[in-house]
Formats: sequence, structure tokens, C-alpha cells
Amino acid sequence: MGNPYLIKLLAENGYSSIRTSSNIITIRNEKTAYYPIRAISPSDKSNLDMIYEELLEAYDDKTDVLIILHKIEPVADEFLMTFFPESLDLLLQYIYTNKDKFQVVPYSSLFI
Repeated sequence: MGNPYLIKLLAENGYSSIRTSSNIITIRNEKTAYYPIRAISPSDKSNLDMIYEELLEAYDDKTDVLIILHKIEPVADEFLMTFFPESLDLLLQYIYTNKDKFQVVPYSSLFI
């Protein structure tokens, strides 16, 4: 599931929650819990219809989704990790329009 040495090191340093590409990992009282997820990391090159399709597939599969937004800016940078504000608006409208299917929970990838 996860690297037990890394999990132990993070727990010893006070981390209680970790995100990987396929799990949310929580550490409470020396107990580790894994929650499988589907990660979507849209960028300025992303096609919104493909993101919508991935969300619906996850809904049909009953899989939780984590949408990772690295940077929200009106101009792309050389790292290809920028998501445009207008695309975010459209994505949020889509999620709101389909609110019977989706529940939104904000999450920070690593926090103490």
C-alpha cells in the first residue's frame, strides 16, 4: 500500500495526513488508514470535457476523486501546472450542476 518507512518518518515528524497519487493516508494514534482515490491533475493543456468524463466514470465506479490544482493563474508557465481561472469557474459550475453526484471536500496535500 505505502512505504512503511516513509509513513513512520512522517508520523514521527507530526504529519497526520498524506496524499499520494492513489491514496489519502491518515495517521492517528499510530494507526494508519488508506483511502483509495482517483487523482486528476488538470493544467492549461487539459480538455474540460475529458475532466468531466473522468468525474462521471469515478461516480459510476463509486471511486473518490481528488482534483489537484497546483497553480491557478491566467497565464501558463513553463511547468505546465497552471489551471486557468475561467476553466476553474467552468469546472465548479459543472460540479454544482451535478451536485446530486458530487460532494466537495477541500483538502491540502500535506499538513500537520
